[in-house]
Amino acid sequence: DDGAWYPSASPSFVESFTHTAATLEPQIAFEAPLRAMRKPDVIRAGAALHVDFARSYSCMLGGELHCGTCRQCLDRRAAFLEADIPDPTLYAA
Repeated sequence: DDGAWYPSASPSFVESFTHTAATLEPQIAFEAPLRAMRKPDVIRAGAALHVDFARSYSCMLGGELHCGTCRQCLDRRAAFLEADIPDPTLYAA
């Protein structure tokens, strides 16, 4: 659901990248199995698989802590809330 904000997450980009990867030698298979899922659904699936979300990173600013205010941090916070999964993320703000 990031395609509207990030061109590299759009279906057309993924399709183009997949096609390009297939032309390389050796061929590279590019798959995005979670692409059709909404963020809260990804979090629920990850929780069911015991993913340690404290070790994942989403912030666009690249600091040691998530900034808490960029688009990705805001989306992350909202997704954990909607998924009803505690957010273990340490945010600077």
